[in-house]
Amino acid sequence: MTELIETIVVYKFRTLTREEIRKMLNIADTTLRDTQYFKEVREEAKQERDREIATKLLAEGTSIELIKKVTGLSESDLKALQPEKKS
Repeated sequence: MTELIETIVVYKFRTLTREEIRKMLNIADTTLRDTQYFKEVREEAKQERDREIATKLLAEGTSIELIKKVTGLSESDLKALQPEKKS
């Protein structure tokens, strides 16, 4: 139930910092980090970072196999990130 309330507060008070939310709810910082909402945000941020890294590496001509190892992205994801070749 606490996780639901935390999630609602996060959505309703978008301008508040994590510290302000933590104080308002009187909970430990680690409690907020352990919510499903923050886990999803962390995962989305990681995926975005991996896509940015992959895009830069693809532009530099790094092999797809190496980028897959570094980022964990699938080959189809990497092919979608490849810049279009000009004829």
